[in-house]
Amino acid sequence: MGVKKPKKATHLTGFFFGMLAGFNFGLFWHFPFFRFFGFLDVLDLPVINGLVVGSICAALGHRIESLCYKHVKKQFF
Repeated sequence: MGVKKPKKATHLTGFFFGMLAGFNFGLFWHFPFFRFFGFLDVLDLPVINGLVVGSICAALGHRIESLCYKHVKKQFF
């Protein structure tokens, strides 16, 4: 018999967890070295910094999830 395959698999879980962690890190950890560059001064704002770091972490989380899914799919299916 065995275990049946779920009808609907979840996707983008790594993306959302990465975005959540990135937003929090970006809001609380500022990068003051942006102040030295005149045109990058806007990146020192907490919300903009949260968006930038959140987007980077979301992309990394999605990539890690896709690599893990490919590895599990190749191993079991």
